[in-house]
Amino acid sequence: MPTQAMLTNNNANVLALNEDGSVIALQGLKARKALFNALVDVNGTVGVSGLVAPLGNVKFPAVQQQVADANTLDDYEEGTWVPATINVPGIVTVQSANYRKTGALVYVQAQLVFSATLASAPVQLNGLPFPQRTGTMGALAIGYTNAPQSGDDGAGFTWNAITHAMVWGGNLNFYKLGNYADHSEVGNVQVMVSGYYLTN
Repeated sequence: MPTQAMLTNNNANVLALNEDGSVIALQGLKARKALFNALVDVNGTVGVSGLVAPLGNVKFPAVQQQVADANTLDDYEEGTWVPATINVPGIVTVQSANYRKTGALVYVQAQLVFSATLASAPVQLNGLPFPQRTGTMGALAIGYTNAPQSGDDGAGFTWNAITHAMVWGGNLNFYKLGNYADHSEVGNVQVMVSGYYLTN
């Protein structure tokens, strides 16, 4: 019975190493069975050039091995990140902040509470888990906010002090309509935000 060291030659055969050290070429069903036995051990662990994970899962290297092929997925990672205010440091409490990276697409989520301040400055956060790709913008949705109403368009329509968010310029930016949201208007405000952006 072939044991280990399986390779595929130019004729799509599987070369199997016998216990006595001899090499034989297998084809068809015997080749597939021998290859499977060589790649999967008794613990259900798969060993394939850079992939080591429980059977049914795929493990990517800790350091991304970028490839130019548009049809090849070269990275996956998930974890937490640390949002921090830029213009008025230290006034955000992070209740949760998670990310999931699939290839160059990064999904981020954060649940935040901004402390009260009299400082008038745009609400911007840094600390994104991966750098933003130059020349791109990422759209994020506000899932919930208790931001107060701020502004009137003169026709009886009002809007919240935070209406939307996006990743732009390498930061997570909050807006009210077309302008930056202002720290002086979002004191003790809770925000849940999530969305996608591109990395390199």
